[in-house]
Amino acid sequence: MKKVIITFIGISIFLVSCTSDKEQPLPVGCTSTIYFAKDVKPIIDAACVGCHFAGAGIGDFAVFSELKAKVDNGSFKNRVFVLKDMPSPSTPLTADELGKLNCWVEQGAPNN
Repeated sequence: MKKVIITFIGISIFLVSCTSDKEQPLPVGCTSTIYFAKDVKPIIDAACVGCHFAGAGIGDFAVFSELKAKVDNGSFKNRVFVLKDMPSPSTPLTADELGKLNCWVEQGAPNN
């Protein structure tokens, strides 16, 4: 009888912990999934790539892995949302653009 109960509990825990087929909840304040190619890349290309390009020494944001590195180390979030000194004043972002970038960062900045 104990073996049956232990087996049942083990299977139950396994089934409950399996979440690969469930969508992850959106971050607070985000109403939809933000996609890199459709939502983020156009903003980055228009507002950031003018300064963050190959050879500039501050990261080439035309290359996803370099942008992602800045997101992962926290400097993107710090400069765009905390210090608010990026992008430059000559290319201010709209509230909608800032919202999309924030949701994308909060979603883990996927390359989707």
